[in-house]
Amino acid sequence: MAATPLIRTLYRALLRPAAELSSLGQPLRVRLPVLSSASQWLKGSHQYEKNPPEPQQIVRLLFPFLANEDGGLWRGEELWGANVTEVSSATLRDVVRRRFRDEQGDIDTRVNDAFAAMRALAEQLVLARSMVVTRSGIEGAQVCVEASSFFCGKTEREPNSWLWLFQYRIRIRNEGRLPVQVLSREWLIRTGDGITQAHVPRGSPGVVGQQPVLQPGESFEYASGTPLSSPSGSIEGSLQMAVVASMAELDAAGHDGAFDVPVGCLPLHARDGASGH
Repeated sequence: MAATPLIRTLYRALLRPAAELSSLGQPLRVRLPVLSSASQWLKGSHQYEKNPPEPQQIVRLLFPFLANEDGGLWRGEELWGANVTEVSSATLRDVVRRRFRDEQGDIDTRVNDAFAAMRALAEQLVLARSMVVTRSGIEGAQVCVEASSFFCGKTEREPNSWLWLFQYRIRIRNEGRLPVQVLSREWLIRTGDGITQAHVPRGSPGVVGQQPVLQPGESFEYASGTPLSSPSGSIEGSLQMAVVASMAELDAAGHDGAFDVPVGCLPLHARDGASGH
């Protein structure tokens, strides 16, 4: 009996992220957190992955108690809809309510699941506040780019002079019906007071040394980072894409139509308490 008030308290606590999501005015795009070590990209090493986990796989990984034995999600399309790429605040509230009404499992298991969900949702909301999503294309080709950032900490480059370290993750998805290739990029990194910290000029080849070709429905995701001389700033830029006219002609740069996908403005913010020297 003593556990019942705790369950109710956890239930109300889990409804708060849905309310916060509603106030953001955007759906939740469930993504893996940016976990790469800052030391990797500071040394010129970057992570990338062709066809990273899809949203349904990520939901099962971050919220294992919402996974079915058949590999699907608990209650399936009837609860989640046909596509879990974007989870609305209404769907999130519905998932919380239905899961708490389902009394399968003992009290300890349900309490542990609730605390795990609170931690994962808090992390997802941090990502949501630091994520920008853009789409662009031409006839037959559309590309969606998601960009998210994460504060990694700060380091003293010399006495009383600090660098704030930020990691960012870029996910590029082909949402069109034609194959496309990432040709080049442009990035503009600014400090919080608008000073240009770094500029990667337009036409700089590929991303993290790659020029991936994406078939319809395929994705490419990579993580990189940047130091800033201030505790806040931004990254913006664009990716130069092209339709691949023929896979057989790819080595001969067989590109049909070129187009840009703008990215940003992606905010970079140090956590509270980390901005002072």
